[in-house]
Amino acid sequence: MSEFAARLSLYGLTSDRLARAARLATPLGGVIDGAVEAYVEAAGRMPNVGPIFERHGAEIAGRLRAHFRMLLSGVIDAAYAGRSAELAGWEAELGLDARARAMAGNALLCACLPALARRSPLGSRSVAEQGALIAQLLAFDLASTITAHHEAAQASARHRYESLTRDLAAFGTGMDGVSATVQETASALSDFSANLKATAGTSEIATETVAHALEAASSSVGVAAQAADRIAASNREIGAISDRGSAAATETLGQIATASRSMDGLRTALSEISSVSTLIGGIARQTNLLALNATIEAARAGEAGRGFAIVAAEVKSLADETAAATTRIERLVGDVGSAAQATDGDLDAIRGTMGILRDTSQGLTAAVRQQTDDARQIAEAVRDASTVTRRAHHEAENIATSAARGVGMADDLTVWTEKLKTTADALRETVDAFAHNLRRA
Repeated sequence: MSEFAARLSLYGLTSDRLARAARLATPLGGVIDGAVEAYVEAAGRMPNVGPIFERHGAEIAGRLRAHFRMLLSGVIDAAYAGRSAELAGWEAELGLDARARAMAGNALLCACLPALARRSPLGSRSVAEQGALIAQLLAFDLASTITAHHEAAQASARHRYESLTRDLAAFGTGMDGVSATVQETASALSDFSANLKATAGTSEIATETVAHALEAASSSVGVAAQAADRIAASNREIGAISDRGSAAATETLGQIATASRSMDGLRTALSEISSVSTLIGGIARQTNLLALNATIEAARAGEAGRGFAIVAAEVKSLADETAAATTRIERLVGDVGSAAQATDGDLDAIRGTMGILRDTSQGLTAAVRQQTDDARQIAEAVRDASTVTRRAHHEAENIATSAARGVGMADDLTVWTEKLKTTADALRETVDAFAHNLRRA
């Protein structure tokens, strides 16, 4: 005998009694509707289930009406068992338990008894028997409902347990991965912290070296700037000297031109002196001839011309001296002319040299001015470089300070890494203990 058949026998629901129940289905059809409506209305006012009936009251009423009609039809078979189990599962999903079905059955029984009494006013025994039959059907339905709810609860608990077991396994696997990841991360952070500390220490040393180098470079740049300023000052002095030399060369060229013009006048005067000397020489020769003729005539005159002969001799002597002086003058004029010509050559050479000197001085002046501009630009660039170097030195000091802070942060990171490792170990132990206790439960 099946459990379902045994339950029917337990509640005295034989085939004859089920057949008698089937004859009550039609006259009690309207009673079922009223009883279900009264039950839904009353349940809607209960605090614990009221919200469920407010949302699903109409569907609950429809399903209960169909279920009770099937129950009072007397056809209690596998179809009824399946429908009853389905209704119990749906009620459980809404949050209702077997107590709700008991309340509904009680409402139906309370409605059926007066209806049966009205139907058989003189047969109290018949009413009692029919009422007992309905009570048996409702009791059987309640037992079936309780069984269905219990099975649904067991299935739900089993499902939750299986789901929890899967979730726990997945959680354990995930926590294994998390723990391993945390351990790996902690190890990586530890290595990173050590490398960071070493790098920060190296950076601090390197930055200090750079700062010292920049400080030395700044001093060197300052010295270079002063040297550039001194070079610019020297170039300006050289430019001034070159300007004065160029002016002196130009003035000397003017003086040479004046001297050249004077030499031209000297040559003209020498030419005139030469002409006069030639004239005097001709006169001296003529005088010498006249003195010779006078001497001849005085010799012819005898004693009377003796005094005239003396005069003629003196004249001749003066004519000879004049001729000699004229020759000496012509020689001196020739010497002076040669000297003047040589002087002209020297003046031309001096003029060329002074022209070269002037051009050189002017070129030197231009070059010195260019060099002065270059030196000024160099000095400005060096001063800018000095400013940048000082700024870089300041930034290097800031970097050194940051590197020192980085070393401290690396130390802090090491401490927190150790704490992370400890926390990971504690978390792993906690998870293992939780899983163990949950499996024991």
